[in-house]
Amino acid sequence: MTVSSTSSRVVYQGNGSTTAFPFAFKVQQAADLVVIYTDTTGTDFTLSPSQYTASGFGLDAGGTVTYPLTGSPIASGTQLTIQRIVSPTQPTSISNQGAMWPQVIEAALDRLTFIVQQFLDTASRALKVSPTDGDSLNPLPNATQRANSILGFDSSGQPYAATLTGSLVGISNWLATNFLPADSASAARAVLGAAGLVDNNVFTGTNTFPTQSAGDDSTNVATTAYADRAAGEATAAYVIRSYMAGLGLSNDAVTPNTRLDVAAGICADDANAAMLSLSAGVLDCTTTGVNGLDAGSLTSGTWYHVFAIAKAGGTSPAVLASTSIGTPVLPATYTLKRRLGSFKTDGSAHILGFVQDGDYFRWKASVLDVNVTNPGNSGVLRTLASVVIGVPVQAILNLENLQNSNPFQHLVSDPMANDEAPSTTTAPLSSIYPGSGTNGGNVGPVLVRTNGAAQIRSCCTNAGVSDVIRIATLGWIDRRGRDN
Repeated sequence: MTVSSTSSRVVYQGNGSTTAFPFAFKVQQAADLVVIYTDTTGTDFTLSPSQYTASGFGLDAGGTVTYPLTGSPIASGTQLTIQRIVSPTQPTSISNQGAMWPQVIEAALDRLTFIVQQFLDTASRALKVSPTDGDSLNPLPNATQRANSILGFDSSGQPYAATLTGSLVGISNWLATNFLPADSASAARAVLGAAGLVDNNVFTGTNTFPTQSAGDDSTNVATTAYADRAAGEATAAYVIRSYMAGLGLSNDAVTPNTRLDVAAGICADDANAAMLSLSAGVLDCTTTGVNGLDAGSLTSGTWYHVFAIAKAGGTSPAVLASTSIGTPVLPATYTLKRRLGSFKTDGSAHILGFVQDGDYFRWKASVLDVNVTNPGNSGVLRTLASVVIGVPVQAILNLENLQNSNPFQHLVSDPMANDEAPSTTTAPLSSIYPGSGTNGGNVGPVLVRTNGAAQIRSCCTNAGVSDVIRIATLGWIDRRGRDN
């Protein structure tokens, strides 16, 4: 095979419900798979193969780890890391005058690529020096000489084993002995000799401090407004307006009726306040809260909208689904959101099948949304029940005219454009014209922009009472806030 995936590790956050954790990279054998559970204290535990089950060995698309086998699913605040670790050995033997099997050579090259990927993954989480540094780094002294020291850098930027000065050690010892044991604000002030009334922070006497306004850039003590402004400017500096990459949605392979898989990616929130970076995960619509619905449960024939969400600064990123396209009910302490896409349920409250490629969404089964006899000869707004409602999108349609009385023209258009009649000779012409005789005409796919109510304009010329128009919805193109 060719190795097109650059990942060899995926990290999942526990949510108290998920037990199946997919990985999208090839693992040749069970010995190459490492699964690590991290508890709420941050302690890592490497699991033995008897504690989980894994599938998909040898498959290019990867597989799935199921954990735990018994008991409760891993809780919020914990995580599960799935990693491919290949022993850095070369087991392939090629004999003189032996057969040169392409799959054997390719497997050996794949193994080398896997080893390189795992070392790159490890290196990406290590301290690195800027490539603009001209000199190599000096080695650190041996373990005996660097014991009880800290890592420091000299005036040339070279590392060395630094020793805390006696004064710093003395200050640390004094803080540990006197200040840290203080069990109240007044006790802490007393240790420091601070001026203030007992049991509050109101200073007495002439103790005043310089302050500054929100727009003042001096180095005096800052007001809260100034600090907030500075923090906001620093955050805004790295937010790319309306940016979105990755974060594609797909029906879960195991439970497609109630779960969506969400690809890893990054996006700016819809207020361009922070970048939200998400690992690959699962939206479970049988639960509420983080990585679930914002309220209730799936209902039949309903549109739902998927959001990336996060706390202030883009921390604790997750996903959420809501029937509201603009104002989902965010979990407690979550303040940031960005819509990633939308899906609809069928009459059994199951998620309909679809495929996504960036802004392109396609139903796996096309839907006949309009089937009208005697369509009239003036502009009519027709609702496409199978196109996202609440935001204009580009509907992808197939059209059909069935001529039972007159040859007639049919034009579909953006409701925000002028209401124009179709023509065979002048603009805007027509979307479909069947010709003459008792026959039908078909055309597609056609792109037409909808309004926020999932409507397009349909206008006919010379249509008779027995003539029929039909419009089938294939999918839609949804910019998902990229142009805001």
